[in-house]
Amino acid sequence: MEGLIYKIEKYTTQCGPGFRTVVYMKGTPLEYPWCEFPEAQENDIEMLFDKEKCKLCYKCTEACNQRIVAEAEHQVFECTKCGKCVEACPNGARELIGEYITPKELVDRIMPEMEYYKTSGGGVTFSGGEPLMQSDFLLEVIKILKENDVNVAIETDGFVDYKIFEKLIPYTDYFLYNLDLVNDDIHKKFTGVSNELIIENLKKVSFSMSKVIVNVTFVSEVNCNMDELKLIVSLLSKLELEGIIIKVYNNTNEHMYSLLGKNREYKFKAPNKKTLLNISNLFKRICDDVKILS
Repeated sequence: MEGLIYKIEKYTTQCGPGFRTVVYMKGTPLEYPWCEFPEAQENDIEMLFDKEKCKLCYKCTEACNQRIVAEAEHQVFECTKCGKCVEACPNGARELIGEYITPKELVDRIMPEMEYYKTSGGGVTFSGGEPLMQSDFLLEVIKILKENDVNVAIETDGFVDYKIFEKLIPYTDYFLYNLDLVNDDIHKKFTGVSNELIIENLKKVSFSMSKVIVNVTFVSEVNCNMDELKLIVSLLSKLELEGIIIKVYNNTNEHMYSLLGKNREYKFKAPNKKTLLNISNLFKRICDDVKILS
């Protein structure tokens, strides 16, 4: 069995309690247009191509086994992801994003920092993408981690069958549950799907044996209006939550869309500090632990 990840980040304090290693898994069934990590969306290894670095030397074309690097556009069609063009490029214009890995290989890369993390209450967080898309692989990994007394958190959008939650809950200390919209019509507008399953799963998991921290990413044009805020507060006030994290829309990874050959349909802005403070005060009425993560 193998899972598909795209990076491992160590010594972070932004994805759960204490110091943590974050494993970013690749693939998601739900794409938000304000997603910070577009390279995590596709359930496959992807090729990045930076036109600014390309000097048109065509060494990638010469290295390609399939001879499918088109000279005219210098783009790749039907790529087999062999990586030879990446190795051949002298300017670093190409990069493969994604890596297949076994549960044991992943655990071996995670474990070295765990003893140090324990003093802070930290551990491992699985993010993405949507980790629950690879639930069988994830279950094998976290079973091994729990045998070694590692604190486990899973960040999720919740757009999966609840049976997946049920098999992971016994081994998961925290779910970091992303909830950006409650209004179903607006959710459909931006994602193309209803959020009924997301909300229903959140209600169930919040009363499970796992602790739940809700992440809300605020985007000025999407969910900073009072109508949406009232819906979010009303829903969260009925749940058993460990905390609420206020995240702020971040466009620093904007260039990644062009490197992946993707177009952005929307242009967004982050809310100002005054708006974030007002939102924080609203959340503090229903939850003792509210943090702004900018």
